[in-house]
Amino acid sequence: MLVELIINHVITKKLSMSVNLSENIATQVENLFPTEVKDTYFMRGGLNKNPKGKIYAKLYNSMRLLKTSGLVIDNKVTAVDTNTHRQFEPECDIQHILDPIFYDSDITFPELLTLWSATTKFRVDDIQKASSTDEITKKWKNYLVPLGYKLIEIDFNTLYPNCNLVS
Repeated sequence: MLVELIINHVITKKLSMSVNLSENIATQVENLFPTEVKDTYFMRGGLNKNPKGKIYAKLYNSMRLLKTSGLVIDNKVTAVDTNTHRQFEPECDIQHILDPIFYDSDITFPELLTLWSATTKFRVDDIQKASSTDEITKKWKNYLVPLGYKLIEIDFNTLYPNCNLVS
């Protein structure tokens, strides 16, 4: 899921996936999720060998699928929605909802999911203004809890309401 989100971002932003970018992404994943191993996401291939890891494999497979479906011609995305910075009108008067998200260390995960869903537009708007992933995870610490991927899914579904993710 994480690799898919990364590769979707790379493709929609029309970024050129270099070895250095892949290595940087893998390092950031390892920093954000200490239980992850960098070599799982990226490993230099050695002398005259292609790089390895989930990031390169997913990019290669995604680009091949896009080419066979006619959405990409010569590594240029033609019909993929690149509207990732949609403007959201943040929810109003939600400080009473945000306080438990930020400060209640005893909140149950089901309660967190309910509160998280009620503040999605506010958070997505805030995240789009952030300059780094580190800045986001310092403010929105719940992304890093063991079931944090469910919170990412909630926000992803706000950004991409027409995308059907397989859970």
